[in-house]
Amino acid sequence: MQRILIIVFIYFLMNGAVAQHTHHLFHHHHGEELTATETESLVKLIVTDTKKIPEEGALVHVESDDRTVQLDGKANIDGMVEVLLPEGKKYSISVRKFGKLFHFEREIPVGEGGYEYTQYLQIQVVTFYVRGFTLNHLYFDVNKYEIKKEAIPTLEKLYESFKKNPRMKAEIAGHTDNSGNDDDNMRLSQRRADAIRDYLVKKGISSDRLLAKGYGEKAPVAPNASEYGKSKNRRTEVRIIEE
Repeated sequence: MQRILIIVFIYFLMNGAVAQHTHHLFHHHHGEELTATETESLVKLIVTDTKKIPEEGALVHVESDDRTVQLDGKANIDGMVEVLLPEGKKYSISVRKFGKLFHFEREIPVGEGGYEYTQYLQIQVVTFYVRGFTLNHLYFDVNKYEIKKEAIPTLEKLYESFKKNPRMKAEIAGHTDNSGNDDDNMRLSQRRADAIRDYLVKKGISSDRLLAKGYGEKAPVAPNASEYGKSKNRRTEVRIIEE
């Protein structure tokens, strides 16, 4: 009887240690600043499309082959999720966005001291657009992303289009000119696209039908050599995915 009790105690002790370790990783992910340790590497998972445009909001799940480590994260505006991963293990990584699922495999080697790694995970959520158009009379203040009252009529027309066609899904694509810092422009265009998506969602359009994505200065439609060309590049497009 005593032997059975000892075995049961060891079983719960071992399982408790595994559960505590997994929780430790979750706890770090949700706000604490992460630092590599002697046994855990700091891994920066950066989710982008095939043209290296960040995929904000992508859901990332990481699981070790022995299943002792399982964690979830959401890509920030730079497409990044930071995680602490025990060294010497192989990991399966899944990325989910807009109903699409992508799989990756990675291995974290054993090293001396605290190691940091950057891993790029490239996905392609949309491969074909039915059609697209630019939202006219939709302007933002310099370096701002709040919706202006002058833009409401344009957004209301867009809302009516979604309402009349319940099958329609679209990408809201934000663009800037080449003035300023590349990374800042990328973030600004993403926040502007997010603002338009959020407006439509608050009106009742399902978020499952809306993909918001910022392209920064990466997709100009005119040379940035003149103010006229820059004005053309500062735009918001609606790209129809399904209708």
